[in-house]
Amino acid sequence: KKSLARIEKIKRQKLSSVAELDQARQQLELQRLSYNKSQFSVQEHQARQEQLEARLIQAQATLEKNQLAYQRSKIYAPFTGMVAKVNVSQGDRVSANEKLLSFYSTEHLEIRAKIPSNRLKDVQHSLRQGIKLIGIASNGSKQVKLHLHRISGEAQASGVDAIFVIDSDTEYDFFRIGTIVLVYLQRSQQKNLIKIPYQAMYGNDKIYKIVDNRLQAIKIIAVGEYYNAETLNSVHIPSERGQQLLIKSDELQTGDVILTTHLPNAYSGLKVEALVSE
Repeated sequence: KKSLARIEKIKRQKLSSVAELDQARQQLELQRLSYNKSQFSVQEHQARQEQLEARLIQAQATLEKNQLAYQRSKIYAPFTGMVAKVNVSQGDRVSANEKLLSFYSTEHLEIRAKIPSNRLKDVQHSLRQGIKLIGIASNGSKQVKLHLHRISGEAQASGVDAIFVIDSDTEYDFFRIGTIVLVYLQRSQQKNLIKIPYQAMYGNDKIYKIVDNRLQAIKIIAVGEYYNAETLNSVHIPSERGQQLLIKSDELQTGDVILTTHLPNAYSGLKVEALVSE
């Protein structure tokens, strides 16, 4: 203002030009505008500070929300198990209740096998008597001991499902869901059973015994296969070569001699020469 007043005084004395006077007025307006702007900034400082504090609080809330979401994005297995299938890839966006993977406990795997209907009665009787039926399961590279846990309540034409449980928790790592295994079940003890070689069988229910050097056909019932106790306790499934068949028949007595050499044209009355061996 002092500068403008001095220029106006000089102008009245006709010692200054109009341009200098206009420039001085313009400079005054610019200074006034800058002053008003600074004064306005001072006046709105409190409101701007409150606005920034509100934005800070909102940013902190967003941070806490994202931290919680990050913690929830980590999946902790509730038990020791095996991942069967992964449904999403790393970095995929997922929504609520979307399946991420399939996971199962290896300690609760069960082996399901069919028991023929004609063997079901004997197995059920053993379970009712509290007899633990043990067996062996093989996946081709590993054999483990197991026991029969229960029988399914639904039957099919091929038989009834039996549920087996592996005895040792450490052996479950050798099996996966859907693996096909070979199961041998040791049934309860029975009386009056006879073990014979497989080649002694003719059809499904007939063998020949030798009476006075002649063959005599008798009816038998095949009960199961025979393995010695040492084989089962060693958790080793023998080859087919070492298997024998367990049978029973009311027509067999102690001391009877049976035909163990398979004759394609065997019939009752055929004369044979017996070579008795144990």
